[in-house]
Formats: sequence, C-alpha cells, structure tokens
Amino acid sequence: MNQAEVEVQLKVWKELAVSKQMLMKAATDALGLQADCTAEELKQALAETIEHGKQADARIKATQDETRQQLDAMEKRIKASEKAQKTADQERDTAQTKLDKFERDMGVERQAHLQEMKAIKAQIGERDREIKAIHKALADTPENVVKKLKQLKKQKTDEADARKQIEAQAAGLRKEKRKVEESLSAAEENLKKAEKLVKQFRELHELAKEWASDEKQAKKLPVVDEEMLKDLEKAVPGKDKKGGKSS
Repeated sequence: MNQAEVEVQLKVWKELAVSKQMLMKAATDALGLQADCTAEELKQALAETIEHGKQADARIKATQDETRQQLDAMEKRIKASEKAQKTADQERDTAQTKLDKFERDMGVERQAHLQEMKAIKAQIGERDREIKAIHKALADTPENVVKKLKQLKKQKTDEADARKQIEAQAAGLRKEKRKVEESLSAAEENLKKAEKLVKQFRELHELAKEWASDEKQAKKLPVVDEEMLKDLEKAVPGKDKKGGKSS
C-alpha cells in the first residue's frame, strides 16, 4: 500500500469518525443524554426510544382504529340522518298536500257558508218586512179598523147579494129550460101527429084518384102541396121521407 492510498484511507476514516461523532451527538441530543455518556446508556436510551416508538405506533394504530370506527359510526349516522331527512321530506310533502286540500275544502265550505248566510239574511229580511206589516196593521187607529171592518162587511154583503142574484138567474134559466123542453116535446108530438096525417092524406088522395070514374073527376081532386108535406115530414125528428107526386 503506497502513501497515497494510506492518506485516502485515513481521510475516509477521519470523515467516518467525524460523521460518527456528529451522529452520536445528534443521537445524544435527541435522546437527551450527555455527550460523554457511555454506550450502555446510549443503548438503553435507544431501547427506551424504540419502545416509546412502538407504544406510539400502537397508540396511533388504536387511534386510527378508533377513528375509523367513529367514522363508520358517523357514516351510519349520516346515512340514517339522510334517510330520516328523506322520510321527513316525504312527510312534509304529504302534510303540505293535506294542508293544500284542507285549505281548498275550507274555501269551498266558506263560500257555501257565505251563500247560506245570504239566504238566511234574505229570509230574515222577508220576515222583518212581514213583521213590520203586521205591526203596522196592529198599530192602526180604531177608526180605521172600524172603517175597514165595515168595508169588509159590505164586501161580504155585496158578494152574498151577487150570489143570490146569480142563483135566482140560474133558477129562472132552469125554469125556462124546462118550459122550452116541454114545448119541444109537445112540438115533437104534434109533428108526429102531423106525420100520421100526411100519411093518411096521401093514402086518401091515392084512393080518391083510384075511385074517380074518369080523368075529369080526378082533376077535380085537391092538388097536393108536396113541398109542404115534405117539410112536415122533415120536421119530424129522425125522419126524412119523400112524398108521392100528385097527378
């Protein structure tokens, strides 16, 4: 080994020693030890530090697990809260719908109530007018009441007189009707008798014509008025006969 290599190695060892001293100083400073502490003290401090690190890691892991559990529980609560919020929104919408329907129904009922109140007021007004008219009639003076009673009595008397006149006229008409019916009945009887006489006259006239010895004697017979005989026959109710022609 030449001189240059030795110097290089020495330089390296020197740098390593310096680095080691610096590392030891940093370690002792970090561990809170004196710079001139023994290796055993340093080892014990390192072991304690490592143990503290393990404990810290365990605490960190426990904290992480606890935090994760808390996060899971919080997430569940959030989901439950969201579900409850959704249910609450649905219930709110349902309640709002019911409220709107109730308000509409109340509006319709209020309108119907107003109409009913108007009708009741109209009835009350009509009753008031009737009561006022009754009060006015009752509040009339005795003189007017007597006057109205006399007018009412006269009106009833006039109505009774008019009814009597109508009844008397009706009785007279019935009497005249009976007379007319009797006259018509007598006229019908006379017409029936006249019909018989017409028939007998025709028969006698025919016999006279047959008994006449010649044409000159037949011409001396009375001339039959056929028109008059026909009128007599037609006048008989239910009859419409035709007489024979005279020669």
